[in-house]
Amino acid sequence: MKNNISREIEALGAILAAVEGIEQDKQTWIFSSAMARLGLKNEPSTPSARAHDGQVSAAVLDPTKAPTPKEFMKLKNPRTDVQRALCLGHYLSQHRGKPHFKTKDLKELNTEAAGVQFSNLSVAVSNATSQSKYFVPAGSGSKQVTSRGEEVVNALPDQAAVKALDANKPKKRKTRKTRREQPKAR
Repeated sequence: MKNNISREIEALGAILAAVEGIEQDKQTWIFSSAMARLGLKNEPSTPSARAHDGQVSAAVLDPTKAPTPKEFMKLKNPRTDVQRALCLGHYLSQHRGKPHFKTKDLKELNTEAAGVQFSNLSVAVSNATSQSKYFVPAGSGSKQVTSRGEEVVNALPDQAAVKALDANKPKKRKTRKTRREQPKAR
């Protein structure tokens, strides 16, 4: 079941990426045409959920509308503060047209999503930037989601897939420390 959910979420991500930037009326035509071609009924969908391990793990959303922040966070089911900050940043980038954001923006969106309060959001954002490489500085104290961060969001809620992505992250380069010049012996 977990594998099927992962495939469904991956397919949904590919579909949403394919229609990104296309006008809404044309998106509606694309989805209606695809559903007709597949022999599916074009009924208005209501947010519903599937139970997985006793938790909501996937929401069935109307593909022509952006999910609410609350629905998106339920869909992605992040487990750590770093993953939660990443999902919020991704939501701002993809669904609010705000590719550059500050910690304050993440906090406001978390409140809108009725999310659990962060123990220390600044630390989560710092870790997402320096350790995980999910964010990069975008100037003036803003951050933006990296392509690596997008891969992780697309992999969620599958924690095994996230772990596999983290295992393949680039190794930190070791830098040589310069020796202080020793006083010359006389």
